Amino acid sequence: MAFNREDITLQLKLLAQSVALDEKLLGCNIDVDSYMSAVSREVVANFKLAIFGSTLKTETVEYPKTWWDAFKQRWYPVWLLDKYPADIVKVTFSAEELYPYLKFSLPEGQPVLRISKMTSNYTKGATN
Repeated sequence: MAFNREDITLQLKLLAQSVALDEKLLGCNIDVDSYMSAVSREVVANFKLAIFGSTLKTETVEYPKTWWDAFKQRWYPVWLLDKYPADIVKVTFSAEELYPYLKFSLPEGQPVLRISKMTSNYTKGATN
């Protein structure tokens, strides 16, 4: 049986990290919302930028909340686990592909752009 291995590199994507914006993004539709925080007495500015992107893969991971929950899950009999269930934490990770410089004018109410992405499984020096 053959297994295909796919390596995935994840990068942290920060879309509104600072006030300085690239001049290429200035042509995009950017909403700026600022207000004075009543608690900290600081000015807070929020930048919202709509960009095209697609979700590559989503994974959900489950694990016991504490070491005690892991112990219960591993060693308790079913009837005791039914009475005192182990707390399970679920975390969902999502890998996304973003295109911040892709500019298209879409009709009102249509937030989706469908494109084709050509890929090849050509390997240099491979023979069939």
